[in-house]
Amino acid sequence: MNRRVRIMLQWTIVWLPVFLIAWMLDGLAYDVFLDRSKAAEDWVQMLRQIGYLPTWILVGVLFLLVDRRRGGGRPGGLVAPVPAKPRHHRAGLVVLSAIVGGLVANVLKPIIGRLRPDSVEGVARFAERPAVLWADGGDLGLGLPSGHTTVAFAGCGMVALLIPAWRWPMMILAAGCGLTRLFAGAHALSDVVAGAWVGLAVACWLWAWGEGPRRGPANGLLPRDL
Repeated sequence: MNRRVRIMLQWTIVWLPVFLIAWMLDGLAYDVFLDRSKAAEDWVQMLRQIGYLPTWILVGVLFLLVDRRRGGGRPGGLVAPVPAKPRHHRAGLVVLSAIVGGLVANVLKPIIGRLRPDSVEGVARFAERPAVLWADGGDLGLGLPSGHTTVAFAGCGMVALLIPAWRWPMMILAAGCGLTRLFAGAHALSDVVAGAWVGLAVACWLWAWGEGPRRGPANGLLPRDL
């Protein structure tokens, strides 16, 4: 079985029951976590920005500056040079993961057609699917999956794969971003869980796809079989 397909199946097996449980707990979680006054606090806003694409462009620039100075890098650390790996390799994977994660989330939202939680009952309902993706300028009030959470887990997941020592801090930051969406009442718990799955799946897929070959299209950023 193709490695990328195997990774996707493994994540699906783990996350599907978690998503179903979250779906059943949506109403309760909405009541427990909703706190719009807390959503305005500085630390919450900081965590929310982890799901903001320009944040990951900045992180990619930092990776690029470090790897250009050191002559490259390897998954185990920031400073060890690996001449065979292009200097933009890790920076490109981090930014690409966040971009692809955001795109996948925004394609899935109108396809699934699930509205954000109801402000009274805290229940997320389904709407009629739009005939055109991103109709009405994209302001459809759709929530599944959470875009911020997807970008956060895609970016943090890629950093965790590239630097395993940072795995837990990255996952905590990404989960914190998802929590901010619950504080704001902008998403149901299942929206956040789905966003986490999509983001991590994108990161794992791109990592398995781009970390194998060191030389290929885009001077090594993308694999040979693209």
